[in-house]
Amino acid sequence: MRKILITICLGVTLSAGTIYAQNSSAAKKAVNPTTHVSGTAVTPTLSTFNDTISYALGLSLAKFYQQQGATHINAKLLSQAVDAVFKKDSVLFTDQEIAGILMNADQRFSAEKAAGAKKEGAAFMAKNKTRPGVTTLPDGLQYEIMREGTGAVPTDTSNVKVNYKGMLLSGAEFDNSYKRGEPLDLNVNQVIKGWTEALQLMHEGAKWKIYVPSDLAYGDRGAGDAIPAGATLIFEIELLKINH
Repeated sequence: MRKILITICLGVTLSAGTIYAQNSSAAKKAVNPTTHVSGTAVTPTLSTFNDTISYALGLSLAKFYQQQGATHINAKLLSQAVDAVFKKDSVLFTDQEIAGILMNADQRFSAEKAAGAKKEGAAFMAKNKTRPGVTTLPDGLQYEIMREGTGAVPTDTSNVKVNYKGMLLSGAEFDNSYKRGEPLDLNVNQVIKGWTEALQLMHEGAKWKIYVPSDLAYGDRGAGDAIPAGATLIFEIELLKINH
């Protein structure tokens, strides 16, 4: 819902910046584009600044909902709604109803994206468990030992010091304590389920690579912009010390 509100606010921001944009070289260049936009559609003619900002706003709106999981927007109805607002004609929904519809859409798109991510994760885990050195636990958590440890084993009430990096299945990193140059102190029972389980199997000094299905990670909610809903995650964890 926060992202939807940001998109709605974009229109206000653009309107407020019109005076500045009209005088900027970037806006003037955009009025008469000479390069062809890729695709089969005819390149639109943008004769005025209003044409330019209308087209840019349409692109922004379409790309936003495409990123949320929408595969199609009825452009005719969208245009009718825009015209109705600017002409002060009667409309079908109140502001409250609009907010409810957009919230439902956001939830639906999120659920669809989560389902797709879970399917991708399940396929990955099914293939990964066949690799030599990978152990699969009953709840689906997988791990491989990169370095054995010789120290004590934490309990669920332990506080430990770790170095780690987290990755999506694509290999994209979303967190890395090594790059920050500072290990993390954490309570074993106050992290995602996959971490809580893995840490209680590791000895001090060990370094593991764990593969965490979404239900043992952040589930359908994801985590901010970095971790999508339903994502299976990969972590390298180095258990440096049991603090207490």
